Amino acid sequence: MASFAPRDTLVLTADEVRTLDDDARDRLLDDAVTQGIGDVIIEIDDVAPELSTAVTARGLRLLIGVTCFHEHGEVAFGPERALRPIDEAGQPRRRLEWYVGLLPTDAVVVAELVARCSRLASTPGVSGLVLDFIRWPLHWELELRADGPRQPESSFDRITLGDFSARTGCVVSADPTEAAAQIFSRHRQVWDRYRADTITRLVRLLADIAHARGIMLGAFVLPHGRASVGQDIAAWEGVVDALYPMTYHAILHRPARWVGDVIGEIEEETSIPAVPIIQLTAAAEHSGGWDWGDDVDGVQLEEAITAGGTRGPVGFFPGTALRLLPEVQTVETERAR
Repeated sequence: MASFAPRDTLVLTADEVRTLDDDARDRLLDDAVTQGIGDVIIEIDDVAPELSTAVTARGLRLLIGVTCFHEHGEVAFGPERALRPIDEAGQPRRRLEWYVGLLPTDAVVVAELVARCSRLASTPGVSGLVLDFIRWPLHWELELRADGPRQPESSFDRITLGDFSARTGCVVSADPTEAAAQIFSRHRQVWDRYRADTITRLVRLLADIAHARGIMLGAFVLPHGRASVGQDIAAWEGVVDALYPMTYHAILHRPARWVGDVIGEIEEETSIPAVPIIQLTAAAEHSGGWDWGDDVDGVQLEEAITAGGTRGPVGFFPGTALRLLPEVQTVETERAR
């Protein structure tokens, strides 16, 4: 496909879209256009024609956020396949808040993901797919905090261990606890490479699907700690068209200027364009009551946009908060001068 140039981006979840009636949706999209937004990422499994038309008729590009390895909708743990992430103690990974990770070695989940991407890539009006949760299990919003609850590494389930041995030649026990000890003491680097290669193979496969239909492929990535979940963005060069680092400074208890640090680090790893996604609010009406840190004021917002936008476009999340914070338009106007 032709080279993809990212634009300032609005990110909307499926839950946000469901809360908007047609008039509210149209007002939000009109506000986005006024504020210089060019791309809209909507995390949704099915694109209604009226939604696609509402976005594209305003000259906005419609990108679909694709949930990969997180339990959602029809993709859930079934009694016939207990492929829950297993930690180094041999226990199923504990749920943190809303997050329930799935495994990139789960053939059922992967097959459903490939089929869903194929269907979405063929949807009229869609200009691209943006992979979300394209990683090994980690609730990074909590676990990457300096003071956050970090769970043991996963997964040491039977399918993953078998695949690891088959692909690398490293023979390990079928027992999760014994296998974890063997891997940590003898095969740490091989294990980390295997986890990254597993994700990269899938990214390449999904990129082929998108590019064959003439649309872009992007990916939401962790702001840091990417190696711990297999996100080797250097290996995605020439495959992924845009990265969307989730630079949610309030959620991670970071200063707003940290957004610029993240982009600087990514630029040292890869030349793939990166659009920092800036957290607009932590208010309960948008967070659903989950812990999104302290709320974001206008000063923080201006600092985050300035830090993240010095090299290119920025994104905003949650999308419905765009119309609640008039500071955005002021800052965007100043940045455009």
